[in-house]
Amino acid sequence: MTRRRKTLLVVLALVLLAAGGLVWYGQATAVDRQVNALLDEVRPQERTGSAGR
Repeated sequence: MTRRRKTLLVVLALVLLAAGGLVWYGQATAVDRQVNALLDEVRPQERTGSAGR
């Protein structure tokens, strides 16, 4: 395997790894938003000005 081919293979692996990271981050934040929306439906509304414990 030539040096150029090895370099291209490493670059391709890094690009795929970065793309996978971005997809994972997008999925994780989407799930986080869904969970927060569901919890907002269930949580009692916080009253402003009250001393919460």
